[in-house]
Amino acid sequence: MNYLIRKTLRPFFFIVTVQLPILAGEVATEKKVQLTSEKKPETTVLVFDLDDTLIGSTGLNKLKRNLSIVWKSLPMNFFNLLSVRNHRQERSCGDKRFCFNNQPAPGGGCMQFAFLGVQGTYSERFQSFIPSLLNTTWKYTDFLPGVFDLLYSLIENKKHRDVTIVFATNKDYVSYVDVAASIDKKSSNAFSNTAAFTLVTQPTQSWLDTYLDISNKKLPKPFADFIHRIKNANETEAQKNRIFFARKENGKSEGYEKPDAEYFTILETLLKTEIEQKRGKKIKKIIFFDDKQANVIAAKKTINNLEGYIVKTTKDIVKGLLEQNVLSKKEDSYVLRNYQL
Repeated sequence: MNYLIRKTLRPFFFIVTVQLPILAGEVATEKKVQLTSEKKPETTVLVFDLDDTLIGSTGLNKLKRNLSIVWKSLPMNFFNLLSVRNHRQERSCGDKRFCFNNQPAPGGGCMQFAFLGVQGTYSERFQSFIPSLLNTTWKYTDFLPGVFDLLYSLIENKKHRDVTIVFATNKDYVSYVDVAASIDKKSSNAFSNTAAFTLVTQPTQSWLDTYLDISNKKLPKPFADFIHRIKNANETEAQKNRIFFARKENGKSEGYEKPDAEYFTILETLLKTEIEQKRGKKIKKIIFFDDKQANVIAAKKTINNLEGYIVKTTKDIVKGLLEQNVLSKKEDSYVLRNYQL
């Protein structure tokens, strides 16, 4: 009975334990609280990848997603849907990207399918189908098993630890915003309010103007609106919601993605400005979790004193947090009860 009550009230605890502290931190920043005469409080920074680390479609959700996409594609878009695989190439780090003329698309699902729809020779019918396909994907994306309870436990038990959570993803801005909105609907904003900030992949405007140029193309309105939304992503507005773009002026036009060293250099800079300077906290240690080995290796090489863990299941995250003394078998028995550790 206590478990059911706790599960029911969990979203409301997230508002109190996650959203309000973040807002309080921002207010303190605006007032420029001086900590020079005091010892700065220490925090452990937990940097999480998203896809296949914290979120994804598994089990029944995955089945529903696949069946829904196939059903919506029938009859005219089904074979086009099968053919898109011919344009995907696997990178050395394990990610797959749509590619035309040796130019791979950066970012997540939205950027990938926008690139596919503009650069490919697909019909207007299939272009109109792309936004629906992506919306269905986000609809069935959620926290992976055990992740919600884990994040809740990490943040709720503040008496025994001070942790700051950061998301570092290869999703592009629109993909991140859309999947965050979808998961937030199911969890009372528990997803987007968990992170102190998020670093996303985002090409420069010059790349977008070159590879998503639709000025001389006749496109169906749903797809044209989708392209305009991607191209009009505003970095200043994104930063107001604590979302930052992994790109640099005069850097790579497609922006930076994990495992690019520049991606982690940008992340390291943000950790200093957003946590140490704005929040007035000293970073005690940085722990990075990602499902790709190449990303973990690159993070360790680039960021000093970073500990990295390759994640296949939520249990791998829990084991890493126990090893780093972030979780305690005594204080976190609620979340650890599902793992034989």
